[in-house]
Amino acid sequence: MFVPKTIALEIGSCNTKIAQVKVSGSKIYVDRFAMIPTPPGTVDDGRIMDIPVMAENIMEVLRTKKMRKKNAVITISGTSVITREVIMPKVKPKELHKMIMMESVQYFPVNIDNYVLDYKVLEEITNVKSSQYRVLLVAVPVAIIEGYVQLAEACGLKVLSIDFAGNSIVKFMKNELMYDSKKEKKENEGAVAILDIGCKTTTVSILSKGIFQFNRILHYGSQDFTNMIAKNLDISFEKADKLKIKKANIMYYDTELGIPELVSVSKSIRTVLIDIVDDLSRFFDFYRSRSTGNRIDRIYLVGGGSLIKGLDEYFEETFNIATERISEFNTVLYRGSYVEFYEVQPFFANCLGAVLKK
Repeated sequence: MFVPKTIALEIGSCNTKIAQVKVSGSKIYVDRFAMIPTPPGTVDDGRIMDIPVMAENIMEVLRTKKMRKKNAVITISGTSVITREVIMPKVKPKELHKMIMMESVQYFPVNIDNYVLDYKVLEEITNVKSSQYRVLLVAVPVAIIEGYVQLAEACGLKVLSIDFAGNSIVKFMKNELMYDSKKEKKENEGAVAILDIGCKTTTVSILSKGIFQFNRILHYGSQDFTNMIAKNLDISFEKADKLKIKKANIMYYDTELGIPELVSVSKSIRTVLIDIVDDLSRFFDFYRSRSTGNRIDRIYLVGGGSLIKGLDEYFEETFNIATERISEFNTVLYRGSYVEFYEVQPFFANCLGAVLKK
């Protein structure tokens, strides 16, 4: 059966990811891809601020990389995206939709007329008395949606769907974990925490036996590591960013052969990590308190910030939970030089997750 190709697009605070892909079963085939710096001033907390400049940059990529497909799937993020979990009676889809639209005003502390509302049934809860649905509600400002639609039109693209990063990363990781589970012939026991470490924020999501539980956005990202390095070493942001990825090893910072610069780089990152660990600890404690027996069996790291050496070991030692950096995707195949794509794979989890239907 013919499977059409799609343009997957995610505009992050620091980097913009674009890929021409197709999906067949659990596999995502990447035909072409590009990652470029997001032009300064074009995006603010997920909102497109300068459509002409952003469109010019995207169209240049589409031309040079020969991405000719017109249908696009877009991933958005930002603190203005609001999510709520609600319990609804098990009813027919049309009736459920009507109930959610009518009752949505009580779930969000905003003027819902200024938001686009969507929802997803997470699971069915059955007890002796009745059956109910656990539903995830998502509200996105109309202005943000309109901005992306206008941007797509300026690039000659047709928007098929818009997903929010919290959902895309869950879809992507669920696809990865299910594939790995089948390959290794093991069941996904307990719960896993997914840390998507972006430029300015870190999204933490919990999956339990393949079912989304909840997520939070932490206001720390890899840019905070860079800023701390630049401040402590009195160097430029650009030099600090290179040192962060190429030289830092936060688990062995005190054995860097007496090189003061490398010691300072790793210590700077650990300083920021103290605040991140505090927030994560509260998040994990909240999850455990929701139900007796709740536990987190494994932590997965994705996103550009996950590339920092020793970060997986640091979290594993701190939380006493097995931690793994996802550096190689099981369900993604690239038709060109694998080495070329391998270097940037962790940045593309959200972008590629949006094309999955699950």
